[in-house]
Amino acid sequence: MSMESVRLVGNKLVTVNPYIPRPVRYKVLPVNSVSPPQPEAWVARRFVPPIASQHPAELFGVRAYPGTPIRYVRWTNLNEYLVYTDGACSRNGQSDATAGCGIVVAPATVAAPVQAYSFRLERRGPTGVVKERTSNRAELRAVIGALMFRDWAGEGCTRLVIATDSTYVASGAVDWVSNWRRGGWRTSSEERVKNRDLWTLLVGMVECLGKKKGLQVCFRRIPREWNGEADQAAKGATRGATVEEFCVTRDFSG
Repeated sequence: MSMESVRLVGNKLVTVNPYIPRPVRYKVLPVNSVSPPQPEAWVARRFVPPIASQHPAELFGVRAYPGTPIRYVRWTNLNEYLVYTDGACSRNGQSDATAGCGIVVAPATVAAPVQAYSFRLERRGPTGVVKERTSNRAELRAVIGALMFRDWAGEGCTRLVIATDSTYVASGAVDWVSNWRRGGWRTSSEERVKNRDLWTLLVGMVECLGKKKGLQVCFRRIPREWNGEADQAAKGATRGATVEEFCVTRDFSG
């Protein structure tokens, strides 16, 4: 995995690492935009299992063909993938808080261990502003990291399901964010939406991946005990070295 510094410039997320031959850009809404969203097909959707109590392992198996990356793939649709995400924060909300993000993209197999990746929540957000480290912010940042992690559409994925134990993330992405945007990024109680910089980026990424790549992003809220590997990865990242600038996380190993 490489870590590349990026900055939200205008309405584009651009890498600033001079060793990257071309910038990685995502269309995002301007941070100061308060205009209501237009009707849009490519918005985050809720993943609804056939049976509400079904564990993801009942719906997604292991794809481990020679020459292809190991992934969680839907038994009934080989173009539908699953990724687990989680965030953790030590001394949540305090000035000395440390937070980390975890992503699990593939299960353990006979030939390889579980593919779990983690990174420290940066001190600065995508706009370059220093932000408070909290568990909610780490949870949200983990999802953004998962979307940036690979060119999912390039692997043949047309539907990516994010499994998270965070109601804040799952409900926020599917239900709340459209109302926040329509209301000028304020909650129903007229408070400013927290982590707006990350929500703005996530919304823009979901729309961009849909329009340009044909990738539908879905969310499923799962019980905490089903998310143990991502949780472990996120907690481990809280003890890592401090990261100042917002980074793109990508895995080039396949």
